[in-house]
Amino acid sequence: MLPPVVPVGALFFLHAFVLSSWLTRLPDVLYTLGIDKATLGLALFAAPIGSVVAATFAGRLVDRHGSGRIAIASGIGVAAGIAVIATAPNWPVLAAALLVFGLINGGIEVAANTAADTVEKASGVHVMARCHGFWSLGFMAGALVAGGFAGLSIPYGVHLPIVGALGVAAYVGLIRLLPAPVWVPPAPAGGPVQEGPVFALPNRYTAGLCLMAVGVTLPEGSLYDWGTLFLREEVGASPFWSSVGYAGFMLAMAVGRFSGDAIRARVPAVTIVRVCATVSGIGLACFVSAPNFPLAAAALVLMGFGVSLIFPVAISAIATRPGASPANNMAALALAVMVSLLVAPPIIGIVAEGFGLVTAFAAMLPLIAMSVALAGEAAPRTTAKTLSTAGGPA
Repeated sequence: MLPPVVPVGALFFLHAFVLSSWLTRLPDVLYTLGIDKATLGLALFAAPIGSVVAATFAGRLVDRHGSGRIAIASGIGVAAGIAVIATAPNWPVLAAALLVFGLINGGIEVAANTAADTVEKASGVHVMARCHGFWSLGFMAGALVAGGFAGLSIPYGVHLPIVGALGVAAYVGLIRLLPAPVWVPPAPAGGPVQEGPVFALPNRYTAGLCLMAVGVTLPEGSLYDWGTLFLREEVGASPFWSSVGYAGFMLAMAVGRFSGDAIRARVPAVTIVRVCATVSGIGLACFVSAPNFPLAAAALVLMGFGVSLIFPVAISAIATRPGASPANNMAALALAVMVSLLVAPPIIGIVAEGFGLVTAFAAMLPLIAMSVALAGEAAPRTTAKTLSTAGGPA
């Protein structure tokens, strides 16, 4: 019998593999549709809108039907979705397809993380960090496969439907492998279920921590959307080698996340954030100033290590904040990150069209500096109110 972390980790791996397959081919989408960077940025704007909308009801669906059902259903939808995206003949159709894609993608993000949390509680074994490590490995694998297709000059209109079909089959295969607890809707702790607000907003106890996380996750997310195009246009990398550089970024992130639990057991959270944010800032500065592909790829590895632990540390820290339950605090953090990713693609595209990708990426360095300055927000602040809303100490 497989350890529970393996099939649940496979949910994360498959999701990232499918997502990376699409994002790595963005330069080819740009060239095939004959659009500029600003127009592509506007089309990309649609996907996070869908994810924000999904945030209003995905949690309720998971509570009602169990994380396993929602994860499999939305995973199948995401895999099928990239096949539809591949057929878009122009940018308005692409934007419409991405809106629906983002809506479904928001479902699997909520459901997969809930499944990991369910397994942790049922088994008493920490699996969350490893699951996010599987996500990074899946993203790396998807980038390498996409680079292989691009290097062979196979159009994304052929590549993405193949990945989509394989993804659907893999998700169906996981149905029999996922552990039993993820199929059971979570039972209320006692008394009537109190539904939280549709949008859990940051409060005065969590706003600084949300800003700290956004300062690094926004540049990270921009690399997902625009990193391969930068490598192709600014340092002259081929389609295959640009995907290798992209994969190096994700491999470094995976290594950081798989070792994250051991690091966090020995190093204070504030120190982790301060060091990681500084390393990611140095990596981004080296990336935008790199004169050739090897140096740009090395900078991406440095940045991958830097960003790897910021969000996991933020998740743990925000659960200790007063003013709301841990679940609502984490929802506020997720919303802050989603909104930042909502505005990043069009801004990067517009700035890149007017001033170039180097300027667009360099403009995010002050955000990373903000994360360094706000590193103190990562210190745990457990209070009596926090413990009471969480149902007792963990």
